[in-house]
Amino acid sequence: MQHNEKEAVKQMKTKNYLFWLLMMLLYAVTNNVLGDNKSHAPMTGYLLYDNTTSPIPYRIPAIACTRNGDLIALSDYRQGKRDIGYGAVDVYARISRDNGNTWGAPFCLAGSKAVSGSDNRYYGDASIIADREHDEVLVMLVSGTVGFPRSTREEPVRMASMRGHYDRVTGEWKWTRPMDITTVIYDKLPQVKALFFSSGRICQSTRIKVGSHYRLYAGLCVRTMTEKMNANYVMYSDDFGKSWNVLGGEDRPALRNGDECKCEELPDGNVLLSSRVNKGRTWNIFTYEDRSAATGHWGIGQMPDDTNSGIYNADDQNACNGEILIVDAIRLSDHTQVKLALQSVATNRTNVTIWYKPLTETSDYDTPQHFARAWEGKYQVSNTSSCYSTMIRQPQGFIGFFFEENAHNSGYDMIYLRMPLETITHGQYGIKE
Repeated sequence: MQHNEKEAVKQMKTKNYLFWLLMMLLYAVTNNVLGDNKSHAPMTGYLLYDNTTSPIPYRIPAIACTRNGDLIALSDYRQGKRDIGYGAVDVYARISRDNGNTWGAPFCLAGSKAVSGSDNRYYGDASIIADREHDEVLVMLVSGTVGFPRSTREEPVRMASMRGHYDRVTGEWKWTRPMDITTVIYDKLPQVKALFFSSGRICQSTRIKVGSHYRLYAGLCVRTMTEKMNANYVMYSDDFGKSWNVLGGEDRPALRNGDECKCEELPDGNVLLSSRVNKGRTWNIFTYEDRSAATGHWGIGQMPDDTNSGIYNADDQNACNGEILIVDAIRLSDHTQVKLALQSVATNRTNVTIWYKPLTETSDYDTPQHFARAWEGKYQVSNTSSCYSTMIRQPQGFIGFFFEENAHNSGYDMIYLRMPLETITHGQYGIKE
């Protein structure tokens, strides 16, 4: 890189950090939140993976908050400068032991320099969940050397899983090597020739526990034998990822013409699917008939619509992966308890924004069409090139937001923000502790 290019990148990063600082100070002053109340503390930012100074690009955020409060943030380390399936990719990790104030050094979790031993297979596009009852973490990985468009059942995009366990004696996380589960997943969908689990946050139910753990939901992007368009299925697991089944069965996808997708549990226990699409998000809902048996049906998907006050931007023609998260909140004007939906979206891979919508009545979320309408507001996180994003609820009333910003050299800076809900909602809502 030439000197003037380096200086331009440096200036861009400085402007963006100043923008964050200004936004935080403006919010603090106008809302009188500069005090000792932790739920009203100013937003904190941390550059977890500095892509601009690295010859190897970083991409694809995933983050989890464990039972003991540790935060684990994952990212692709793309030695081949391309997606998994097209060159060398490792998955790197960093851990925070103090709720995001500071972070440990990066280490290779899966790939050519993995901490669990020599491993020559490539891994990327991680998704992650930390169990709420046990000191364990599940990571799902795309692996191998075949990309999604070239996948066949004979030479498929491969899938792997790995686990972390917190050793309370040593105070360290212990990680298994990735285990190939390609056949296990493909056998559940015999009509599919390509599939992968979407990166980011795996959803864990708060109310359905049939097996050893609360139920998991993870979205798949697939391509079938007969159709050229992509589709979405949702897999569920009642044993924390040791086995998986298809929610709603193999005969009907959760969403046709879907892409990378995320799942969330609605207040009534049904399952929401949020899928990447140009101009906004596409939604569908799985309604349970028998929760224990995991039987029920998918609704009719709702595409972005410019007539319903939903998440819509006609200029967006280059969609990317975002996150859906529903949190317990307090409406600060009258102290009413509500469920608040948060959805992150970028526009043409710029200006990552978090939208929000209170779910106060069943009619706010009982159908995909009702969930898609009447989003109350939004908070623009980035004012420059920015792409994939994910978020979690973390201790002390914060939202942990992990996203890509500052496109450069086939990658992005990987940035973590610890955000009060008051900031995201312009002072309208706070986290219910």
